[in-house]
Amino acid sequence: MMREDALEEMRTHFLQPGCILVSDEPHLISTVLGSCVSVCLRDEAVPVAGMNHYVFPRPWSGQRTAQFGSLSLPMMLRLLQERGARLERLEAHVFGGAENPQLGSPIGGNNVRFALDLLASKHISVLSRDVGGRRGRHVIFNTATGETRVRFIEDGEVRGHGK
Repeated sequence: MMREDALEEMRTHFLQPGCILVSDEPHLISTVLGSCVSVCLRDEAVPVAGMNHYVFPRPWSGQRTAQFGSLSLPMMLRLLQERGARLERLEAHVFGGAENPQLGSPIGGNNVRFALDLLASKHISVLSRDVGGRRGRHVIFNTATGETRVRFIEDGEVRGHGK
């Protein structure tokens, strides 16, 4: 669980959809997810950490932005490695991928599967995951400690737990 006094002393950054933040300086990175997915990665030995927020697993007509997991996650891995991270030391947390039954789209599950499959293919340990369901999530990642906090969004209100 994140200490409240530590939270007040750190740089904060809200991560918009289609964005990536990688840093070797302590940050509290937050985002809000529905069917989108965020992967938090950290190499404690360096230390360096990052978080992404992607909307779709793959582009469908040649787009080349971080809105797509197939571009966002490899790009984040490359940025982490450029700052000294090693794949075998990375630890991951995966969040999001909620389904919206009114839309009838499996996009949330597809986003989660993409992240977990890519991380498995790179032999990156997934320490925690909070995925699926029908509720949105507010996620906070402490890059200094690797701690995460997830709060569910219900009827416009945020309610939650820490990991």
